Amino acid sequence: MPCQGIAVLTALTEDVKEALRAVDIFAISSERIGNIVHIEAQVPLADGGAMPVKVAIEQDGRITAITQTGTYELGVKTLQQLVVTMQALGVSIDDVNFESHMHDHQAPQMAYSQSAQY
Repeated sequence: MPCQGIAVLTALTEDVKEALRAVDIFAISSERIGNIVHIEAQVPLADGGAMPVKVAIEQDGRITAITQTGTYELGVKTLQQLVVTMQALGVSIDDVNFESHMHDHQAPQMAYSQSAQY
């Protein structure tokens, strides 16, 4: 699926260990680099498929998740599902924001971003 818009989630939590456990249900692999845990995940989609998502959880509670395929709209829905699942598992999440990064590979100077509050 070609990329038509990368969706980026940023959020904060005080429940870092619980956030790691919650994201672990989607994890394919994880690696700690310094104070950041990097997780490669597959988040289920409503149609039965899954979207690859890269998640970074920092020791201070900052969560960043990035989709790399599909559309911005599908990416946001996928990341919203990740947030809902984490909250259902008891993770308190604040300051949830989504941002879009669009890139025109023919004209990189046309790249832009926009953000939205969840």
